[in-house]
Amino acid sequence: MRLFHEFAELASTNTYLAENYRRFEPPVFIRAVRQTAGRGRLERSWFSGTGGENLAMSALLRIKTENPALIPIVAGNAVFTALSRYARLQIKWPNDIYADGRKLGGILSERITSEKNLFVIGVGINANTTEFPADIASTAASLRGITGHEFNLRALWVQLARALVAGFRTPVERLPADFIRNYNAHAWRYILRREISSEPLEFATLLEDGRAQFQGPAGPVILDMAD
Repeated sequence: MRLFHEFAELASTNTYLAENYRRFEPPVFIRAVRQTAGRGRLERSWFSGTGGENLAMSALLRIKTENPALIPIVAGNAVFTALSRYARLQIKWPNDIYADGRKLGGILSERITSEKNLFVIGVGINANTTEFPADIASTAASLRGITGHEFNLRALWVQLARALVAGFRTPVERLPADFIRNYNAHAWRYILRREISSEPLEFATLLEDGRAQFQGPAGPVILDMAD
């Protein structure tokens, strides 16, 4: 059984797996050398760089859970932990990876609704980009820009695949206290939700069900990923 499948070009690795999951037996990991229409949370677009510059990958995993809202949290933490060996990072709830106050990577988790406990987890990492488009130049970071070293994308792909498998080795029902403590210790402190407040909300703690508590001008605010 092949675990890894590389494509020269895909519009979106997540879309491809969501549309073609019946061709594969999970776990399986795909990568596009060039991704032309990467997607993020809430239908945002994701900058993938030129072909062979950054990592665009997706995993098809069968995960035992009664709380799918935990999948993005666990996936983000797995990627964060794997990449932390290269640089001092932070994780912005629920699962954006930050370095030096700029976004290094993102994770998009999607459930295959027709199959029990089957998920597609997409990971986009700015690996070797040295120049970003003007609209994100001040807010994006890359591993190469941080470390000064060029990264082997295939090796990084395998590393993150292993991290995801390890992260979901046991059923996902509630986040344990040690997971929450570690997440809180590396959490990005502020997010802006203009529908709630014109001022940034300050992260307080991750909750065991995957939601997060923030402190707003009027008091505590609890957010879930559907907000």
